[in-house]
Amino acid sequence: MSLLDELFEEHRVLARESRLVVWAVQHLSEKEARPALSRFRQMVLRHVEREHNELVPQLAACGPEGRKLAERFNAALETVTQQILEFLNNYEATAAPNRALIIRDLAQVTKALTRRIELEERRFFPLCRVYLALPVRDDGKPR
Repeated sequence: MSLLDELFEEHRVLARESRLVVWAVQHLSEKEARPALSRFRQMVLRHVEREHNELVPQLAACGPEGRKLAERFNAALETVTQQILEFLNNYEATAAPNRALIIRDLAQVTKALTRRIELEERRFFPLCRVYLALPVRDDGKPR
């Protein structure tokens, strides 16, 4: 399985987990919902780290166009990543959060995550497959 295939599968798991977190926050006590949010946070962090530490360097090694694509990917998705992590970090740091606000904010976060996944899968991953399949000369130019 390629790295892109693994990341694609992680998207399925993140989407499923985000639905579970929404359910947990809506139906469970705050104490019972916290582990689900913490687990979701760790999953998001691991996924983003894999993209940043594994996929971006592979693209950057594909020459100037690959580096440009890697830079565009990081720039386009940084805002969404920050929004998700800010919510999760704030919630974990709040001793007695307001349930209505958490539900509202979580809905925004899951919508942002869904948009991020759609952007990656529709626009970015297909380009990655092309760049990663191209042989590259020692000087960084495609052969």
